[in-house]
Amino acid sequence: MKYKQVLAIREKPVNLVVGEAQSETSTIKTWCCIKQGTSTMSSVFNKNVFLPNEIAEGFVKVDNSQCQIAAHRVSFYIEQRLTVHAEHHSHTYTNKLVE
Repeated sequence: MKYKQVLAIREKPVNLVVGEAQSETSTIKTWCCIKQGTSTMSSVFNKNVFLPNEIAEGFVKVDNSQCQIAAHRVSFYIEQRLTVHAEHHSHTYTNKLVE
């Protein structure tokens, strides 16, 4: 190689959390403005940090009882995000690992 560049990657350490439940309630709208009620999605995973050779096990629950629209399908995916900061510029790369 004629030219070489040293690249140092620093990221904030993530604290390991085991069995933490997450929940989100969203207002469901049709035609951008007609409210149809609320829907709640909650999830529990065995931990929040995984190595490449580990299998992520989790439980996802959708409560659609307060919504007037029946849910026929739920989509779920795991996404990897990489944000690169260089002086005053930044760019985020996203990659869907599993869908």
